[in-house]
Amino acid sequence: GRTRRTRREVREARENTKDVANAKEVTTASGLRYTDLRVGGGEMPRNGYLLAANIAATIDGTGDVVLDTRKTNRQVIFTFGKPQGPFTAGVMEAVGGMRQGGRRIVVVPAALGFGDEGARLQDGTVPAGATVRYDVELTRVSVPPS
Repeated sequence: GRTRRTRREVREARENTKDVANAKEVTTASGLRYTDLRVGGGEMPRNGYLLAANIAATIDGTGDVVLDTRKTNRQVIFTFGKPQGPFTAGVMEAVGGMRQGGRRIVVVPAALGFGDEGARLQDGTVPAGATVRYDVELTRVSVPPS
């Protein structure tokens, strides 16, 4: 497997990352909404890839913070394609269209999020039926070791 990045790949990822002016919100067929703040120039996630991200999650409507990795300066590391913790089906769908270096605001309706169960996250509780707004910055996309 190819796990080491060449300097050229790292440089291209950085150079191809662009801030988005006049960002427009996109609504997917599933009802997920997202707005790109920055389009990444790096690798796209594939199932099984290891990803690292800065994530802030707030309850849509109240603004209550339920997760903020920037506060603790500890990024979340997760396996793409395996919903777990704050990574609901909606978050996976949104991250799947990103590239390393990208930043996206994602609005996840309860049906693609924590549903009628709600959830306890690092910095707060997601109420049952809540829509959650995520600010996701994808900092790393790594091919898993083979």
